[in-house]
Amino acid sequence: MSTLQEIEAAVEGLRLEEKEELMAFLRSRVEGQRGGTSRGGADLNEFSGVLRVGEDPLDYQRRVRGEW
Repeated sequence: MSTLQEIEAAVEGLRLEEKEELMAFLRSRVEGQRGGTSRGGADLNEFSGVLRVGEDPLDYQRRVRGEW
């Protein structure tokens, strides 16, 4: 296979599981060419929506607002 049209025709014959594997492979290749994830190689999704503070959040809020 050397053309995109040939590749597209071959993909049509794949089972769903094989198409999912192909998508995962292509995704990894694209990310590799970009130099990792869009965040400089670090996957920060696990921290999405998470804020960890070393003190009580209300005390923090009062302290920060007091600095205004």
